[in-house]
Amino acid sequence: MNKLLTSLVCALLFTSGSHAQNKFTLLPSMTYASAVSPGGRYIIGNDLSNVYGISGASFVFDTQADTISWRTSFDGTDFSKCGQLRTITDNGVMCGVTKDMGHITNFLQEPAPTNIATVWEDGRMTQLPYGDLDTTLIKQQEDGTFACDMTADGKTVVGYLASGNFAETYPCKWVKGNDGIWTLQHFNLPDGYTTGTADLVSADGSLILGSVIKNWDTTLCYWLNGEYHALTLSDADQELANRGSSFMVGVSPNGRYVLFSLCNRVYYRIYDMQTGTYRELPSFDNEGVLGNVSITNKGDVFGTESYGSIFFGTEVYNHPFWYQYSSNRLFDLTYYLKLFAPGVNQPFSLSYTDKTQAFPVAVSADGNTVVGNKDIYTMLGETPNAWYVQAQMRDVVIPATPASPSAVSNALHTVDLSWPADTSSYASFTLKGYNVYCNGKLSQALTQLSNPMQLTLQNVEAGYPQFTVEGVYQDANGQEMTSPVSNPATVAVPDNYNMPLFDDFEGGSLQTNYWQSVKYQGDDNDGYWTAAQYMGYQSSYGVTTGATMGTPYSNAIVSRPIDAKTAKAVKCTFMAMAQPFSTAAVESDKDTLSVDYSLDNGTSWTTAKAWTVALLPKQWGYLTVNLTQQLAGKQFRLRIHKHGLGKLQYYIYLDNVSISADATAAAMTGMTGHQTAGNQVALAWKDPQGAYALNYVH
Repeated sequence: MNKLLTSLVCALLFTSGSHAQNKFTLLPSMTYASAVSPGGRYIIGNDLSNVYGISGASFVFDTQADTISWRTSFDGTDFSKCGQLRTITDNGVMCGVTKDMGHITNFLQEPAPTNIATVWEDGRMTQLPYGDLDTTLIKQQEDGTFACDMTADGKTVVGYLASGNFAETYPCKWVKGNDGIWTLQHFNLPDGYTTGTADLVSADGSLILGSVIKNWDTTLCYWLNGEYHALTLSDADQELANRGSSFMVGVSPNGRYVLFSLCNRVYYRIYDMQTGTYRELPSFDNEGVLGNVSITNKGDVFGTESYGSIFFGTEVYNHPFWYQYSSNRLFDLTYYLKLFAPGVNQPFSLSYTDKTQAFPVAVSADGNTVVGNKDIYTMLGETPNAWYVQAQMRDVVIPATPASPSAVSNALHTVDLSWPADTSSYASFTLKGYNVYCNGKLSQALTQLSNPMQLTLQNVEAGYPQFTVEGVYQDANGQEMTSPVSNPATVAVPDNYNMPLFDDFEGGSLQTNYWQSVKYQGDDNDGYWTAAQYMGYQSSYGVTTGATMGTPYSNAIVSRPIDAKTAKAVKCTFMAMAQPFSTAAVESDKDTLSVDYSLDNGTSWTTAKAWTVALLPKQWGYLTVNLTQQLAGKQFRLRIHKHGLGKLQYYIYLDNVSISADATAAAMTGMTGHQTAGNQVALAWKDPQGAYALNYVH
């Protein structure tokens, strides 16, 4: 989402009684933080262990005394000592889950206790009563009662009973009377509903958030002063909700702002209880996954946008963010630190340009204490560490975020950048220049203004560098103020332009030979080109792409520049296979794969040869384009371009792409063929195993 925003006055929360100093603190190893008290004094978390559905060991960290205390533990045998803390008040009262040693089950496993909602206060642990809950439903070690949240006075706990390994849940709450006795109470549910959850509660207890379930359909809801209300969604969001589960994920301590998610935590929304309206929580782009969100009394949200997956072998990193509700703007968490905790000594980077694996998980009511984690993948040998930042938020004017620069490499190791200058008028400061960063490091400081801003960088290292810019401003007193950093622009910078170029995509990357995936039109889901194993010939590495969304599209993979100035011939050869979902002629002739060339570094393109999807091989076959007349003696770029109306749904697979002076494809053996309908000829030849698996229709 690259937008040039106009100036906005950010009405940040004025902090009275703020922290004496800014600091960035790393907790001991093997700590994973999960929550912070509303006033920011206490942090709770666990050690990432799992004992039948809950953590085995949990801690409390006092930010004033800088001390940690482990309140639960598990040595592998004594279940009575394990437990998971969920919420803590400013007075140190906590709720969570422990093991009920009086309720043992051996469902498909060794005998072990089930779970039970628990409160810790003044050094005492109290397991909350079952009341009239049907405990016969608790049959598995993962089942039981669960305390999810509690009020600021520590006298109301909300949660649920879970059975069938969370197949069914029954919402409830526990209230502590003046006599110190806890009693269980049920919620007012709509007719026909018996199951659901109570997940969150405001500090004063007037607002309780959760969900009710009927026929496997989940309805997000809230109880305001004991009265049930269903959360009303727009038609578009109801459609998203119908695609997957919805969850209540956060509430500001003052009860005004509510965070909820749709479609299995893909989309996030912020609901204003005062106005009865809600808005989308934005993201930096469409590639990442939002998560770990928490919200302040002003509606500001702290969280992360995550990229990659250890389960699919892709690089994992995060983009920690601070979203400001008053201005509806999204910022890097590093910008929050620059504004409100300048000069803090960070023990590690929180910058997404450094591919950080750190992320925030909780924030205090005033936004001055942000809590997070880093290095959590113990399966990869990492050691998790919790951390927290103490800052001092104040009223500031934040200038516009620069647009992501346009970046292109027009010559070896050279990158040309351009972006529009900020033309907004500010009362308190003036634009003086821009800082340009390459992979997060300052590359050049510009003090001469123009519109657009333009810069040519020499001696850029080969690879896929990312470029960002930030505006530099000066106030009337000569103090410097910088804007948020722009979204990055990534450009391929090849180490040479040599021909031939051959790519069998071994290792599963388009970047090895500096291919760029470019989307010109259409849905993002139709714009991907993925290099991966099993996508190539004989299940080797190859490239796949497709069209499945039913709308017009145009996208391509574009080669690096190729120098054929001394070549007398140029040919492009590659293996291809198409798998249409339909063979109807009226549909299949509207979608095309073409080989195009450019003589001006991609400014304009000419099609050299094109195939409709109907004419592409249905089993692996070689396609060849003779480009000698057009490209011999010149420097050029090629692209393999797919485009169409989206009438046909299909996948295409490519492998062994060669751009050379000679045809590098293996000689065809056992060639045979016959004429088909019209003027078409179907050809077939043997693959390396001697089978007639290779064919082509022309």
